[in-house]
Amino acid sequence: MTWVFLKNLPPNSALINEIVENVKGFLVSKALLKGDASTVRSWRRLRNEPEWKIAPTVLTLCEHLFVSFAVRLLHREATKAIAEVTTKVKGQLTGGEDEGKSSSGGGALVKRSRLWTVGRFAASGVVAYVDGRLCRHIPNPIARRIVSGFLLSFIDRRDDE
Repeated sequence: MTWVFLKNLPPNSALINEIVENVKGFLVSKALLKGDASTVRSWRRLRNEPEWKIAPTVLTLCEHLFVSFAVRLLHREATKAIAEVTTKVKGQLTGGEDEGKSSSGGGALVKRSRLWTVGRFAASGVVAYVDGRLCRHIPNPIARRIVSGFLLSFIDRRDDE
């Protein structure tokens, strides 16, 4: 005799019946429970039959393309704005002096590069944390993917742009 205990079932009776029928079908298909042959055949049919349909696939593809386009557009505009602000700030800090001066110490350049790498790593962690916290509260899945993709697009940004 085989006993199966199902715990933490949802309060919806239709879902309970569906879960119980699926469990029964599985047990019958594995010869752990005696049942009618139609259940076994329907279980095998569901297991082997691909559920591929064209409409949901095309819809998902369109969503991916839209999200990709929106993230790329937002990132390009934000990069332009950041570049303008950076140029203004550098102009104000230098006071219009020539920017042709180079640092004479090679060691200072290596130290600055390491500091920049650590800073970028820390900034990436902060952006990922903010992304996780912010996107939990966006109910629309497409808007959530756009916001998340936009924020995360700055993490892997290279300086060679």
